[in-house]
Amino acid sequence: MAEAKSIQIQKESKSTHNFEQCLKCSICTVYCPVSAVEPNYPGPKQSGPDNERYRLKGAQFFDEKLKLCLNCKRCEVACPENVKIADLIQEARIKYSTAKPSLRDRMLANTDFVGTLAHNFAPITNFALGLKPVKAVMDSVLKIDKHRTFPSYSFQTFEQWYKKHAAEQKAYKKHVAYFHGCYANYNFPQLSKDLLKILNACGYGVRLLEKEKCCGVALVANGLSDQAKKQGELNMSSMRKAIAAGDDVLTTSSTCTFTMRDEYKNLLKIDNDDVAPHLSLATRWLYRMVESGKIKLAFRKDFHQKLAYHTACHMERMGNLLHRTAPHDPGRGTDAARQQLLRHLGHLRIQEGELQEKPGYRSAALQADRGLEARLRLDRLRDL
Repeated sequence: MAEAKSIQIQKESKSTHNFEQCLKCSICTVYCPVSAVEPNYPGPKQSGPDNERYRLKGAQFFDEKLKLCLNCKRCEVACPENVKIADLIQEARIKYSTAKPSLRDRMLANTDFVGTLAHNFAPITNFALGLKPVKAVMDSVLKIDKHRTFPSYSFQTFEQWYKKHAAEQKAYKKHVAYFHGCYANYNFPQLSKDLLKILNACGYGVRLLEKEKCCGVALVANGLSDQAKKQGELNMSSMRKAIAAGDDVLTTSSTCTFTMRDEYKNLLKIDNDDVAPHLSLATRWLYRMVESGKIKLAFRKDFHQKLAYHTACHMERMGNLLHRTAPHDPGRGTDAARQQLLRHLGHLRIQEGELQEKPGYRSAALQADRGLEARLRLDRLRDL
């Protein structure tokens, strides 16, 4: 009996998340933004590969504090052995957690539901969320920190705007499909409008998916993985129809892209092998088209801009860096050529600062002119 148990443990220890390759160097903990500020969090090394060895023996070794993980993937980017630390943590939560999602968790996780309600009363919603008494109540009741600045909601969603312009998009000979996601629909539809402007200038019309739900990243984070899987399967079904029509599927969110491309298969066990090659960040797709000569970017001669650029965590995890301030490290599996997309943007000047190393956080500071507020989303370059 004991021998059979030992053999079973050995079989299960062949983890798809590569945890047996952990060197115990703890560099993941150094780069973890949660470990730097939350003493109750065990840290990525202990929560991931260390405790996985115990969890294989029994569910009693699972720690509910693993919920404190942000799933930002910084630990995986830092790991020299390609251990999928965050996947180990999230999969353990899906498999072993017995905690029931609270009303707060369900509310924050269902972004489509909340977005639909909030945008219909956008002026009132935005005003109320900025009031200190409202923030104090949300802090005490929902445990949402009162210092939090909430993103504003748009009264008109991108989907509503698109319906008025669908005929214009249909007139183009070439098309791509677009997964806009929650933020670009309810909070910042201008991002989606700007993407359409760029793609139209390149000769491509944009079609929306037949049906679209939130990618599910918030659902997974709040313990609602079953609902996340249902929404993921719906998204994959819609994308398959778009791909069958000859369209690539583009996104403007690195988190949505990473979730649907990697997390669906690794965590939610959704078969997406046929979809993933056709799913891409819009910026990466544009880069490939420019490099292949299928698209040529033409800029106004008077277009000059100086800016600072921040690389999103999930974009870095995917290896789709648009620009790197530090020397290229081939060990990270990052395609150096992709990092130069910003260099294609005409008279765009990026001044590089020093790479600043801080406990639990690494930042690349890019200098800007004095007095210039360097707030940029790359996809929001309107003056092309």
